Amino acid sequence: MDEDNQAMSKHSKITIIEMIILVIGFCLLMINFIRCFSGRCPESSSETVDGIKVSFWSQHSRYEIGETILVRATIKNVSGLVANINAENEPAFDITYQNLSGEARRWSDQNPQLASPQITLKPNEELTIEMEYISKQTDIFLFTAKARTPQNSGFYVDFRIDVGSTGMLNDIPLP
Repeated sequence: MDEDNQAMSKHSKITIIEMIILVIGFCLLMINFIRCFSGRCPESSSETVDGIKVSFWSQHSRYEIGETILVRATIKNVSGLVANINAENEPAFDITYQNLSGEARRWSDQNPQLASPQITLKPNEELTIEMEYISKQTDIFLFTAKARTPQNSGFYVDFRIDVGSTGMLNDIPLP
């Protein structure tokens, strides 16, 4: 009988530990779900064209007024060959944004010494640029990462960020 009690006690301890882990996991999942539902999850997007992959990321999809919006764009050569990109008279890789009031900015305007019409990337080499903006009012922003490929194809990856909104501005188109 003692063996049965010990086996049952051991089994109960494992079950209790498993239940505690399950409850903690469920709580973490719910917290993340609520955070994401409220727009506080990271926002990201990526696209690959002609062996060039552009990934775009922001810490959140919704920001509060006064928060610093940080976006990061990465261009990566996934072709296996050296990629020589020449965009001639414009940056080969850039971040832009436009908001509802028509304000538009480019990363290359803020960083002219770093913006280049020519980029050479070895296989699996990447280049990352970041742009910050302090949100001053309720607004909607369309952030875009623009890139060229060695075949001179232009493409972009974009996403939308809301500031001070609870999603009620979702149906308003950007200019």
